[in-house]
Amino acid sequence: MPIPETLYAMAGDAAVAYQVFGSGEHRVVWLNDSAGNVEVFWEYPPNHRYYERWGSFATVAHFDQRGTGGSERFQGAASVEERMEDIGVVMDAVGWERATIFGCHGDSGPLACLFAATYPERTERLIVQGTYA
Repeated sequence: MPIPETLYAMAGDAAVAYQVFGSGEHRVVWLNDSAGNVEVFWEYPPNHRYYERWGSFATVAHFDQRGTGGSERFQGAASVEERMEDIGVVMDAVGWERATIFGCHGDSGPLACLFAATYPERTERLIVQGTYA
């Protein structure tokens, strides 16, 4: 699978870096933890194979949280509300009303859970992996 182009969605004044890969029937928004970078993840061969597997059954939008990775930098830290807004902004950018929310590693799990509880109308399913409550 080729590495997808990095695109940017505007969340207020902040540009949020995201990529879309795969062509499967399921729509998944993949939340990386705050130490992520959507472009660098592809360079590690096991990650690349993992993404290929996901892409075989899902269309995946993954992104760097505001202020991290390829997303725009700013002073301070993003609030939880701003971080949840980033999820919705990426979903809007790819044209999805609803999707499975996948919190993978670190601090993305609690954010995924909070988004699912706050926006049940936008959440088809919730998956958390390698994270904490």
